[in-house]
Amino acid sequence: MTITCIIATFNREQLLARSVETVLAQQLDAEFEVIVLNDAGEPLQPADWQNDSRVSIYNTNRVNRCYAWNAALAMAKGEYIHISGDDDYMLPGAYAALLARARQTGAEWTYGAYNCVNDDGEFIETILPTMEGDLFAHTVADIGIPMGASLMSRTAVLSVGGMDPELIPGQDRDLTLRIALFGKIAACQDIVAAFRVGPQGATTTPWSRSAQTGRIMREKCFANPRCLPRLFESISKAKNRGALRGRLARFYGASAIRHVRCSPFTALSRALVAVRFCLAGVPDRCFFRGLRGGW
Repeated sequence: MTITCIIATFNREQLLARSVETVLAQQLDAEFEVIVLNDAGEPLQPADWQNDSRVSIYNTNRVNRCYAWNAALAMAKGEYIHISGDDDYMLPGAYAALLARARQTGAEWTYGAYNCVNDDGEFIETILPTMEGDLFAHTVADIGIPMGASLMSRTAVLSVGGMDPELIPGQDRDLTLRIALFGKIAACQDIVAAFRVGPQGATTTPWSRSAQTGRIMREKCFANPRCLPRLFESISKAKNRGALRGRLARFYGASAIRHVRCSPFTALSRALVAVRFCLAGVPDRCFFRGLRGGW
């Protein structure tokens, strides 16, 4: 099996059919399967796509979505994993383009361009991939690469422990970060997916917790002894070093402040790292933009 697509539905079954059908319509000279996770708390209504032999449906009884995704990862047979939302859908030729680029580069994570549409399906904009290679520093500095426009090596996903159930929202950024710690990210210029955005587009996601989960994600990363050496290595390969150093100085400085009372040694260590990024970044005028939280 080459690709496993995992689609979870939480309370938007009316959109699920389109998501599944656009995957099943992919023209690919390789086998793929679709795992549908029904976490809505009630049975799915009968639909034609459910009769396709490539589709498996599992009820996950309204659990934390990361547990559901991890269960699907354990059952997946594909060499590559694609995780999609029930309100997102794939465009023709998406799998062929992503798979070709993944095999060409050997990357653990391959992502493509995607369209943003509103709740009425009207086109808003196209987001093109602009970076690839060693993006570890960028992922720590808070860039996001959507899973719905990506193929990920199943081996890589499992080797880093799958999804972290503590990080909702932000589980996708955290997974990207942990894979980028040791792996390469490749970009595909084809437009591969469409994502629904807008007032109704994310009703199951607790976006108010984004800042909190972002802090948790970074603290876990900073505690990893491989983090700092890899940050310096990754920054050395980046074009936007100044902004990266500014953002990382900001995050390490904030971490130092949070640890002053509970762990003074950790606070001092983080503060010294922040100073190192400052000393290296100050000559670059983009450093101050990054320090203020921009790019």
